[in-house]
Amino acid sequence: AVHFFEYFIFGMLAIKSMKAITLRIVFVLIPFGILFGMLDEYLQSFISGRYSSGLDVLSDTIGFTVGLILVYITQNDK
Repeated sequence: AVHFFEYFIFGMLAIKSMKAITLRIVFVLIPFGILFGMLDEYLQSFISGRYSSGLDVLSDTIGFTVGLILVYITQNDK
């Protein structure tokens, strides 16, 4: 749950930092969120006492994507 909420906020901040909030931007940002989550988990594997998990990457990805979509929907709600 922690990973979801961290990346949820990260996704919201990422899309809010763009000049325009379009569906195209959402689809461009999703791979960056996935790659960032994967890099975070990979680097975590080198820290003693920490471990890397594919489920954490999945949670990161879902949180990031939900954050993006929520901002997109609220900004383009007409």
